[in-house]
Amino acid sequence: MWGFYEHVQSMWQLLWQGNEQAMVFWGASYLGLVGFASLIYQVRVRRWPSTRGVLVRADLATWGGPTWARSDQQYRLDGLYRYQVAGQAFQGHRVSPWVMVASHNARFLLKQQLKGVNRHPGGSVTVYFNARRPGKSYLIRPGLPGILVTLVVAVGPMAYYWTRFHAV
Repeated sequence: MWGFYEHVQSMWQLLWQGNEQAMVFWGASYLGLVGFASLIYQVRVRRWPSTRGVLVRADLATWGGPTWARSDQQYRLDGLYRYQVAGQAFQGHRVSPWVMVASHNARFLLKQQLKGVNRHPGGSVTVYFNARRPGKSYLIRPGLPGILVTLVVAVGPMAYYWTRFHAV
């Protein structure tokens, strides 16, 4: 029976030959690694403390593509807010740990994501900040649905690989 090291080495060699199993193995490995790193980060951000801040701007910004061709334009969230932690003033721009870029036709997803900003009477918003580095912050805390999606993205391709190539 092959050990893990031998299997990885074999998949590396087969990848350069265009082998389907090797391509699925490395794709699943990449998604698993990135997915689990993202999962850990999202769980950590969920535990960050919060404070109130002032929202200056939270909207969509165009990103790439010619301005005359709407169908080729991409959109991302664009935010600007100010907040204080322990008497020190900070300015943030990150809206969500879920960095998304959407096409012109899918920009409604970003608008929906903006609805996750916790707004208070008087115009203030909840700002979630890293207690060790208070200059790093978000307006949206990762939710359980997003964490579950990340888990599926991390585990799903590995499960597919196992059932497709190793199921007896």
